[in-house]
Amino acid sequence: MKNLLQRPLLTLAIPTYNRLDCLRLLIESVINQIPSEGILGETFELLISNNASTDGTAEYLNGLINIPGISVIQQPINCGPVDNVIQCYEAAKGQFVWIMGDDDVPLVGAVLAVMECLERDQPDLLYLPARWVAGDLSERAKSQIGSKAIMTLDSMSLAVRSNVYVTFISSWIMNKDSYLRRVEANIDRYRDTNFPHLEWIFFLLVEGKKIMCSNENWIIARAGNSGGYSVFETFTIQYNRIVDEELADKPQLHHFFRRCMLWCYIPSLIWGVRNNAIGSFGEFDKEKTINSLKLAYGNDLFFLLFIIPIVRFNVPVAWVFKTATRVIGKSWLLWRLKSVPITN
Repeated sequence: MKNLLQRPLLTLAIPTYNRLDCLRLLIESVINQIPSEGILGETFELLISNNASTDGTAEYLNGLINIPGISVIQQPINCGPVDNVIQCYEAAKGQFVWIMGDDDVPLVGAVLAVMECLERDQPDLLYLPARWVAGDLSERAKSQIGSKAIMTLDSMSLAVRSNVYVTFISSWIMNKDSYLRRVEANIDRYRDTNFPHLEWIFFLLVEGKKIMCSNENWIIARAGNSGGYSVFETFTIQYNRIVDEELADKPQLHHFFRRCMLWCYIPSLIWGVRNNAIGSFGEFDKEKTINSLKLAYGNDLFFLLFIIPIVRFNVPVAWVFKTATRVIGKSWLLWRLKSVPITN
């Protein structure tokens, strides 16, 4: 048996706050996927950072702290979701770090398939597509992955496959050692945004020697959004700032990620917020929304022709423009997908 004090291959880190039922489902799903010998406490670390929850999470986690391979951080005060994510990354002992939202779940078989890939291929970055499901995930969490197949891709191919889900942290497994070799490595570079993980992902996407993607969905993600933040500032100004800074010398990637967000996500985001369909973001203010989006897109033709009508026009007309953007976005992504190669 390996030394329990040796460094694990993978840390699966879960930042959590007041979602005890979701957290319990996730932890039990992960533990049930791991054999009793040779993984947990040896090559796999399960790290949970509790952000001063008040719903019994602390007591539940205290019952797990004596299990080898499970590490628990009990934050004394709520440090905010971004700092909690950053602390997960900093505290992770593994060579690879997989940060998973507390309301997402890996499909049965995904954890061991990931471990096998990491040990065999030593990728710099591994992307796992997700299946989005509304409501309770308990039954869906019993589903198994269909295949262990993994693709090796170039950076543009992976960018097209991940598209706007580059922002979805649960789908990304990062080689922490590869990132820390960055001359200007700065784990909390984007602490003032809601996307600190883009610092780690974009560097590995550009500089990684081996980047990979599972052929099928290996994660179940809970559809919807809890709100509680400035959604348009997050997905326009913050996101574009990071893309501009991290991909300034990679014009193809820079152009793709900027366009993808505007064409393929912002229209449905506006529609969802306007109709209170994706979370609690307060009363929809048309002029405030347009002014916020103008800071990010200015006189962009797509913004002027499609986005402003979705914000400003009455619901039936706005729906027509939203539907048009959906057709345009899906067609463009499909064309891009057909135009990029699979390396292996």
